[in-house]
Amino acid sequence: MNEIIYIIGFACMGNLIVEFIANFKPLNRLSKIKPFNCEMCFTFWLSICFMTYSFGAIGILLAAISALVSNFIYKYI
Repeated sequence: MNEIIYIIGFACMGNLIVEFIANFKPLNRLSKIKPFNCEMCFTFWLSICFMTYSFGAIGILLAAISALVSNFIYKYI
């Protein structure tokens, strides 16, 4: 059950940070660099360290799932 909370939490946090970087003038130049302009990529790199530390090798799968959930949130919500 905790894994689902972590996945949704990292997906939401990734979306919020990427939107903040894209809309905040001083950080706008960062939005041209790959991990900072894509919700899916940023969420994956944001969550992979925590997930692999907490859950071991399964953390890579959980980070990928959180990236997909982030993409779903960006497109449909």
